[in-house]
Formats: sequence, C-alpha cells, structure tokens
Amino acid sequence: MKKKKTKIPAELQIWIDARKRFHLSHAHVQMARELGMNPKKLGGLANHDQEPWKAPLPVFVEDLYERRFGRRSPERVISIEERAAEIAAKKAARREERAARRASEHAPGEGTNMKKKLTRIEEGVALIIDEMLLEQLGLGENSEVALVIRDGSLLVIPETKRDRIFRESMENVDEQYSEVFRRLADS
Repeated sequence: MKKKKTKIPAELQIWIDARKRFHLSHAHVQMARELGMNPKKLGGLANHDQEPWKAPLPVFVEDLYERRFGRRSPERVISIEERAAEIAAKKAARREERAARRASEHAPGEGTNMKKKLTRIEEGVALIIDEMLLEQLGLGENSEVALVIRDGSLLVIPETKRDRIFRESMENVDEQYSEVFRRLADS
C-alpha cells in the first residue's frame, strides 16, 4: 500500500526552498520562522562572501534566536514537512469532529426531526415529552422551562443550573427581606 504524500501549503513550501537554497538545517529554519523572518529576504542576509563583516546566515539566525529567546536552539525541532503533516492531521481531525457533530445534531429523535402532537387536558393543551428526551435535556417531572416564540416557532428552553441557583437565591432573598422591601416601597 502506497503512503499518501502530504500536500505542503505554499507558505511552508517557500521555507523548504529557502532551506535548500541557503543550506540551512531544520533547526535554523524553525528558528527563523519563530523570529518572524521573511524567507524571501534571506538572500540579503546571506551574502557574507561579498560583505565579510556579516556573519554566515546560520550563525546570524542562531545569535538572533539566542538574544530573543535566551536559548541557542528550539526545545523541539520539527521539519517543515512534519509540520505540514501535523497541520493536515489536525485539519482532518477537526473536519471529522465537525461531521460527527452535524450527524449527531440531525440524528433521528433529536432536533428538527422530532414531531409531537398536542394533547388536550382540562386547562388547555399539553406537549408530552418522551423520557429519553427529558434525560438528554437534564429535565425532571417538576423542572421549569422557558417557552419562547421566535420566527413563528415555539422553543422549549430548559432552565440551566445557573438559572435555577439564581432563581432559588432570589426566592430566599424575597422570603427573608419581603417585609423590608414592602416598607421601602411604601416610603
């Protein structure tokens, strides 16, 4: 079985070309990238033959890196090809995660696919919700939900833990200080 070759993005390919042209190691290329150097401008820095006061490009990059980061080389040296493979793998993993999320959002019995009939009761009509759906939403028999009408649709929004804690604390404050609040309102 033939191993699929990773396509290298253009912004990384110019670093591969610079590495070959200026005879740099993977560490030197990584240091130059971390320093924010432009691979197209390395030619102006690498002419130590014509301008003898300049240091060779690898030495120059090492000195700049040491001054900026306080160490002679990166802790983990990784080639451009390995970096491109990491980026491609990360992208593929994100793509798969997104596809799985989309598939779960539109699974039967969830989201937009669910249809229910209203049931007549003494005071009006009721919406009967299956136990499975109640468990998924974290709702119980006496749970409170918010009903919101948006664009002609009825949304059933479960009360979050934060909302419940806030509501309970407001009820406690009301119980303890209702008389004080009443006197303040009257004065």
